[in-house]
Amino acid sequence: MGHAEESTLDFVPRLSFLPIEWRNLGAAFGLKDRSGPAASGRCSFVVRQGVDTAELSTTGRVVEGLADIGVAFKHSMLAIGLTSGNVSFRSGLDDPAAAVAQRIGNASVPSLKLTAAKQFKGENYVAVSYDLKQQKPELSACWTGEAYTDRATLLVRVDPVMRAVKLNAAVSTPGPEWRKVLYDDETDRLEYPADDGARHTLYVEHEARRRNLLHSTRIGCRLDLGRLVNYAVDVFDYHIEERIPDFIWNVPLLGQLYNVLVPPEDEEQVRHRISGWELDISHDFSRRGLKPTLALSKTLSNLGTLSATYDVATDEAGVSLSRRGLTLGARLGRLEGAGWKKPALHLVVEPLSLLMA
Repeated sequence: MGHAEESTLDFVPRLSFLPIEWRNLGAAFGLKDRSGPAASGRCSFVVRQGVDTAELSTTGRVVEGLADIGVAFKHSMLAIGLTSGNVSFRSGLDDPAAAVAQRIGNASVPSLKLTAAKQFKGENYVAVSYDLKQQKPELSACWTGEAYTDRATLLVRVDPVMRAVKLNAAVSTPGPEWRKVLYDDETDRLEYPADDGARHTLYVEHEARRRNLLHSTRIGCRLDLGRLVNYAVDVFDYHIEERIPDFIWNVPLLGQLYNVLVPPEDEEQVRHRISGWELDISHDFSRRGLKPTLALSKTLSNLGTLSATYDVATDEAGVSLSRRGLTLGARLGRLEGAGWKKPALHLVVEPLSLLMA
């Protein structure tokens, strides 16, 4: 059976930039030349302290849950899927205004979609779906593929009822610091750099509705810090160092410091061995001003991925640990005029990835 990690469409680790129906189809088409069933799913739970922003007071413990689940069957170049998205529950008292705003948001409306998709030559897909709960159709097309070290997915959905066009896209690339095949004069051999799998990723979610072409936009990037540091050192060594006046190098210990920060390349054309460190920066343009969400993560071979996040808009910071379909973390924020709130605990489970790990 296919599962989320085998998706041919949703390829960014720990980040789902596609809606549940297309993650479900991605798991089905991930079966490649085989026919059969596939499934995908994700459940998240949050235990936090409720707040009343009008009274600047707390309202006790709030428990929230949100789930997306789907099943699909693939036969040859066709796939049919049934998905249930934004299945949520909440217990406890919370800010009434915030609860109403969340309910009227399009992304939080529960859905039950039946989708039929067709794969064309290469990795091109078209699909038609009908939301049985919201009673509205949707047409969509998806393009995905790889080119050497690059990978990309582009999804376009058309909602004729809301007269909306939605775009989801992501591209993954090693960036301009990707090493080249070089000839070594000393050894009389070609040097082929090893691919360590590190990539930079850019992802976009956009919606144009009726006459509002900028109804909603979210854009983000995930940078591999190891590649970024090596690229910066290369630029300094090849383009900046030669322009530094000679008298500057007379400063004591400056030469030794330079050799530490800008060491020579090894046999794989790498100066600093930095692996597993990533910086994620994303921004939702519905927020006033530039208030991004930042995340710094380190992937540990045996433990999983440890992340530290900070949301500038909500003034919340958090830490989490992700491993094989399971994410456990805590967030801490401030209530304006009332000090720190109690930490919020959150749990995200991808059942199939967890069971098949």
